[in-house]
Amino acid sequence: MEKFFKLKENKTTVSTEVMAGITTFFAMAYIIAVNPNTLSQAGMEWGAVFLATIISAIIGTLIMGLVANVPYAQAPGMGLNAFFVYTVCFQLGFTWQQALSMVFICGLINIFITVTKIRKIIIKAIPQFLQNAIGGGIGLFIAYLGFLNVGFITFDSGVPAIATLNQPVLWIFLIGLVLAVILTLKNVKGGILIAIILTTLIGIPFGVTTTTDTVSFSEAVAALPSTFGAIFTSQGLPSLFADASRIPLVLITNFAFSMSDTFDTVLSSERDVAAASSLRRMKRHWKAAAASVPRWTRRCLRMRQQRRSERSSVLPTRRPSSRVRQVSVPAEGPV
Repeated sequence: MEKFFKLKENKTTVSTEVMAGITTFFAMAYIIAVNPNTLSQAGMEWGAVFLATIISAIIGTLIMGLVANVPYAQAPGMGLNAFFVYTVCFQLGFTWQQALSMVFICGLINIFITVTKIRKIIIKAIPQFLQNAIGGGIGLFIAYLGFLNVGFITFDSGVPAIATLNQPVLWIFLIGLVLAVILTLKNVKGGILIAIILTTLIGIPFGVTTTTDTVSFSEAVAALPSTFGAIFTSQGLPSLFADASRIPLVLITNFAFSMSDTFDTVLSSERDVAAASSLRRMKRHWKAAAASVPRWTRRCLRMRQQRRSERSSVLPTRRPSSRVRQVSVPAEGPV
């Protein structure tokens, strides 16, 4: 393991990597439940998406660790799956099989531009402020979808308005939101997952959390063939190319969104690497400064002794006086 992962070269240990892996899992495990809930709205089987999310995360993370040897975990992104459901399927009117076919084609394009380093050139060509705005825009888009799905924002009057907080689901939503924000700001490991678990437990007495809609593992395995290889059926790639006039718009939009979704990950990784290298430089400087303190102290003592010796050599020495001082002692009186 030491030779394969080069632990000493990367200044880490087995125990450190194990703890980092557990922490990363708890930080990203929420996607196992959120991704099926999102994609199932487009007509996909919840259990099939559940297993597909786990399988894809395992394969992607193993490739990053065993092949690339980098400490990155991969899983389905929240931005692209929301675009998949609400834009491609709901607004543009494509079926989820056709949308999966578009994702497959865009994946091939992304592999090509990554291998040829075109992606890196595109990212560097975009201004820094626009790259930061793209990451923030994706986050706001996902937050808007969350507010909309829970019913916190309504369009009953034709304009956006905050719903009346008279339903238990809204209070549970606000409790979960506050917990997630607080745990994230406190840098609690796995804070989002902890907030999801606590919100689920709090929702039981309110009747929001129920066990009647659960899917067993055997049911999820049985539903997996309904999505696995769906793009190669008659409802996938063949039906997608039946209407050629709609292909360019969706491919360009999907490709642009997948590129935008990559910006935040790449930029965050670069910031983390830069921060880590800066921290290492600071530690080296502090260590060098701490080591130089004794040398500086000894140098000051030597300089002080040298100044004393120079001063003593310049000033005239005081010789003891040869005169004897006479002291008169009073005579004793009669007793």
